[in-house]
Order: sequence, then C-alpha cells, then structure tokens
Amino acid sequence: MYKKERFLYDKRFYMIVIGLVLLVTLIIFGVKNSGNGNEDSSTDDFTLNNSNSEDNGSYGVSSDSSIATEVGMKIIEQGGNAVDAAIAVSFVLGVAEPYGSGIGGGGTMLIHPNNNQDPVVYDYRETAPDNSLSSSGIGVPGFINGMYRVHEDFGTIDMEQLISPSINFAANGVTVTDTLHNALKDDENRLSDLDHLFPDGEPIKEGELLVQEQLAETLEDIQRDGPSAFYQGDIANEINEKEGDIQLGRLGDI
Repeated sequence: MYKKERFLYDKRFYMIVIGLVLLVTLIIFGVKNSGNGNEDSSTDDFTLNNSNSEDNGSYGVSSDSSIATEVGMKIIEQGGNAVDAAIAVSFVLGVAEPYGSGIGGGGTMLIHPNNNQDPVVYDYRETAPDNSLSSSGIGVPGFINGMYRVHEDFGTIDMEQLISPSINFAANGVTVTDTLHNALKDDENRLSDLDHLFPDGEPIKEGELLVQEQLAETLEDIQRDGPSAFYQGDIANEINEKEGDIQLGRLGDI
C-alpha cells in the first residue's frame, strides 16, 4: 500500500517547502464590529474569527495551486477560520504538488491570533532519528502531527471535513502542471517505476489528469484514525522497510 510515491518528498528542500504553504499568505483580518470599540480582547480562546457573526471581516487565501486556494476560500465561507483554511489548503497541496508538499514532509506555521495574543510559531519540520542523519538524508515526517496539533489549538471545523477535499482530488485526479511535469523529469531516474506518475515510462504530461489512489487511501486512513494511522501500524511498518534508519519507535514518538 505504501509505495515509493510517499517518498516523492524525500528531498529535504522539497519537504520543507510545506512551510511556505502554511505562511499561505492566508490572512484573516477579523474586523469584528470595527469602530465600535466594544470588542472584548480579554478572551483566551483560540478562535481567529467569529463564525457566527454576520460580518466575518476581510480575508484572503493564496497558494501555489488554484484548487487549493479555492478549497481554502470555501472553508472560510463555511465559517472556518484562517487555520482551518490553512490545514485544508496544505493537505490539497500535498496532492496537487507532491514535489514540494505533503504528508511525507514537514514545515512551519506562523499564526497571529485576532485577540491580542502574541504570534505563535509551530515547527513541525522533519526530525533526524536519534539526532543523527539517516544514510539517505530522510527524516521523520512531521506534517501530520503538526496539522493535528495546530488544529487542536486553533481549529474550529472538524479535521475530517478539512481532509476531505484532498481525498477527493487524490481519488478523482488533479490536472498536471508544467512545474509538476518538470519535477518528475528531474527525478525520473528514481521514480520511473511509479506507473501513475510515469505512464508508458514517461513523466505524465502537462494537462493530463493525475490520479493517486494509494495517496487517497492513506489520507482516508488518517482521516479515520488520526496521526496514529501514519506513525504506527501498517504505514509505519512500510516506512521502516523503505528506510531502515527510521525506526518504528521514532515514528511513534514524534
């Protein structure tokens, strides 16, 4: 079930790019009752915008993928906050641009709450097993735990709902961009045995539909069981088989 495609992210530069997603330029200005001076800034909850308010203020979503950006906008329109949107966008980017984002990597998220709290930085980049680099340079992916931790602190929409768009796009396909095609050309010597990425032995072409059934299944497992689906059990076993320097205990402890 867990093939090399999940290590499409094993270039460390690519894996860290997910951090750029989460600095998504996804901004909630949260202008609630602006100008009336009645906003209570003493609350210590983590809500970034009042989803029950008729005026949700000004907001914007930006990412490197039009479908991911659209998903983020819909999350906010459905009452979610900036973090909800960032999480959904990040999961979709892992489907649309697997060369630079996804569950096999990690990243950094900067959050500026709209309640006079100090900005918060979440660092969930890959970690080296036992404080030493593996022979391949692959670290323990932090993306899944990072998304769930951020959601625990700031999320307002169920995580299952935030993951659903990425499952849909993985199962039904995304249109291949020129950037993805060229990234696959660069890694052809390592990944050419992945038929869905290299039909007929050639990198899938720009404009064609990329379906990632195994990724969809993995995302469904995560949606159902949470981080334990990734860091323990069958997926963890298969990661350990592919990368012997990353022991199961390190996956479970992240």
